[in-house]
Amino acid sequence: MSGPPETSLRSVPKIVWVAALGMLVQAVATMFVTAYQFSDAGQQAQHGRVTTGFEYVLLAVNLVVAVLLAVAFTTLLSRRPRARTFAVVLEAAGILENAVNAFAGHLYSLTPLFVAVAVIALLTHPTVGGWLTAAPGSR
Repeated sequence: MSGPPETSLRSVPKIVWVAALGMLVQAVATMFVTAYQFSDAGQQAQHGRVTTGFEYVLLAVNLVVAVLLAVAFTTLLSRRPRARTFAVVLEAAGILENAVNAFAGHLYSLTPLFVAVAVIALLTHPTVGGWLTAAPGSR
């Protein structure tokens, strides 16, 4: 008789943990940046500067990205079959967004860009694919 499926967090390979924690750090950092941007928009409004609708759209997009990164973190650790694809697509979108920001002169975008590249490199490692596709009880 075989034992229960191995789905505990202790069975998660270190490379998956590092990638997942990278996404969690990105989600938390995005929330902090969004909070700062909301605060800045409020201060600007107090001084008579009109905040455009586009700026509010960007703030909303940042909130959505933070939530999606947290979801990617959770789904990756829960060993969902499509978790890696979801996370890689999300990180690729982050690379594109941060590259545009960096080319626009916002050099602070380089750090999240490099983190996203590192997370994709970790997620595309064969160990991650093997762990996600293996039957939970076969390990």
